Amino acid sequence: CYTFWLRPDNPLRLIVGRIEVAEGSDYAEQAASAACGTVLAADNEGIVVACGNGTAASIPLVQPSGKRMLTAAEFLRGYAVSPGSMLGNHQE
Repeated sequence: CYTFWLRPDNPLRLIVGRIEVAEGSDYAEQAASAACGTVLAADNEGIVVACGNGTAASIPLVQPSGKRMLTAAEFLRGYAVSPGSMLGNHQE
């Protein structure tokens, strides 16, 4: 599957290599009040995204458009995804 990182200047298509349920009460609390697609955390383990109904998913493998599949750690060394960033549909 794929999504877009909705950067203000230029949305970036991301192929999701793997997705996992994000465990932890901190994520449940944050996800309950966040819009679907909101990045809750981004670290070497994965990019954690709110999914609705107080659930969150972690993306540990991602492939930016035109690049190879990267671990979250590799991706975050080159791209500044931070909490509050949005993933979702890109409207042209």
